Amino acid sequence: MEKNPIPKQWYPRIAWGLVVAFVLIITIWVVSTWIGVINEGNKWEAQLSAQYANGANVLSQCVVQTEQAADAVGVERDALIEILSAAVSGRYNSESSASVDNGKLFSAIVEAYPDTTGIDQNFGEVIAIIKGCRDNYANQQARVLGLTDEFNAWRTGTLRVRMFGGSFPNDNLYIQLPNGTRITGLGALERMEAPVIDEETLDAYINGVFETENPFDNN
Repeated sequence: MEKNPIPKQWYPRIAWGLVVAFVLIITIWVVSTWIGVINEGNKWEAQLSAQYANGANVLSQCVVQTEQAADAVGVERDALIEILSAAVSGRYNSESSASVDNGKLFSAIVEAYPDTTGIDQNFGEVIAIIKGCRDNYANQQARVLGLTDEFNAWRTGTLRVRMFGGSFPNDNLYIQLPNGTRITGLGALERMEAPVIDEETLDAYINGVFETENPFDNN
């Protein structure tokens, strides 16, 4: 009969050793998983904050470029900014690439300026700037909205993130407004999820009715 190589008095020590090893493994897994989720969330929030700020910069540049174009062509700044607002909000959007908005945007400009004598020569540049601004800003908004969708899918998509990522969004996600106000966390995410639209579009969504009218008629 073979002799037991492990003395019985060691059994409790071995059992406790196994328990400690198991607890240590679980602790290491929990801590490493938590750190991994936090790092992922921080990267998501940094990317979202940067993308939103970049969109604001693009829109600001559009306004500056439009003002400069208005000065160069000799048209009134306020009317041209209004045209830009209508273009950015998609009011003169068209799938046609044969001409700028299939002529709709140019028609709107002519409505604002029935007599374009003396400015026709440079008007093509103005239209190109407005169209470029609209497309650039639309792309920026699409990127922000796409990122917020991906971020929300990440936050709720797996048990791992739901267990260890409950602190997101946190104050690392932020929007810095021009007046110095800083919006963070859920408030910032809600702002990012809402596309920037003009007042007419906002009223249409609130009331459920969209009334077509001449955006340049001040009467």
